[in-house]
Amino acid sequence: MRGASSGKDLMHIISDARGSWNERLPGWPSLPVTNPKGGDTRIPTGLWSQLSSDRPALLALGKSPGTGLDFWNQLYLVEYSKTSQYDILRDFFSRNPENPDCLACFAVSGENFHGQHGRPWQAVAGNLHLSVSVPLDLPAGPLSLVWTMLPAVAVMHTLEHLGIPNITQNAGCGIKWVNDVLWGGQKLAGVISSVVSGKGRIRRGYLGIGLNVAVAPEMSAGDASQESTCLHQELSPHSAKLGHILELILASLADLITEFRMNFGKNPVPNRTANIIQEYRRFSLVVGRQVRIVSDPLNGPGTEICRGKVLNINPDLSLVVEGYPHPVCQGRLFLQE
Repeated sequence: MRGASSGKDLMHIISDARGSWNERLPGWPSLPVTNPKGGDTRIPTGLWSQLSSDRPALLALGKSPGTGLDFWNQLYLVEYSKTSQYDILRDFFSRNPENPDCLACFAVSGENFHGQHGRPWQAVAGNLHLSVSVPLDLPAGPLSLVWTMLPAVAVMHTLEHLGIPNITQNAGCGIKWVNDVLWGGQKLAGVISSVVSGKGRIRRGYLGIGLNVAVAPEMSAGDASQESTCLHQELSPHSAKLGHILELILASLADLITEFRMNFGKNPVPNRTANIIQEYRRFSLVVGRQVRIVSDPLNGPGTEICRGKVLNINPDLSLVVEGYPHPVCQGRLFLQE
């Protein structure tokens, strides 16, 4: 068993678009959809109204255990979201801290989506826009920053499952510190992460993934110097179906979150979190490269922190830069030719 659910409590898919998912999510399994009667108790009260305020909820039973989807209690498939589902989940669980569910939300399109530091992310139909929220209840500490590595590693595992060989050597496909995935120097995906802590323990974790599948959107003003790409430009549309990619990412996230929990739980399994760190390093585009790192203020230009060759990535995600006396913990990184 990967996570919170079991064979007797399968994931439930809550949707607002009957019969349209074959078009909106090509490759997603066809499931019978029924109307929940009398307000289904499997849908957390108040969450659906925030995700899709003007459309009725439709419910379908999820797939059987062992597919990677049995980890999730609910998966919300929403045609259009007026605000970031990542923000909606954080708001909902701040008011419902005892809710034990592992939830995933996918929006076909939307507005007001964003990455780290509030940078806008275009939510365009045909691309993947996924936010998840899971209970953790683990001791806080420096290694909790491994949580930040999870979504980028999940994206890279998904690309490997799509059959891309020698992925970090294939046209420079990999992770640019901290939270971007590039292909050939162009932005393919961005991720976001956070945790909520209290009394020395991590209580809940949040992850967001934006992956360009069918469309390469224009970059925001803060990333105007970088171009974007999408999987349909790098792979055939037949081999990069949005619904199948969603399944793969949900399964990869389930495995990685389980590893994270096992390392920090009451009976930690040796080297489980070390494996996540090693995977992040394996997919890194910055180790061994010349880089320039500048501060990242919310407004205005940044100032240079350092430049040089990246020698290593520490378990707390800080960079060891040749010739710089301290690990670099924050900033924006630019790869130097």
